[in-house]
Amino acid sequence: IPACGDAMKLENVPGLLGLALSGAGPSLIAFCQGDGAAAGLAIADCFRRKGIPAMPMPLPVDSEGLVVQ
Repeated sequence: IPACGDAMKLENVPGLLGLALSGAGPSLIAFCQGDGAAAGLAIADCFRRKGIPAMPMPLPVDSEGLVVQ
């Protein structure tokens, strides 16, 4: 994935806890504390600098899991 290496090297990004390849790609998943907006923008900028369109997509965390009623 172009720019993946740049994104993996990001440091001192507020809220960013970790970054990983999501599945077989071409997505990355970032684990963040707080809203993660700064992390999403920093990661997307790594791709944009290489001419690749990128858009952060914040997703909710399911803290309950499967519930059978």
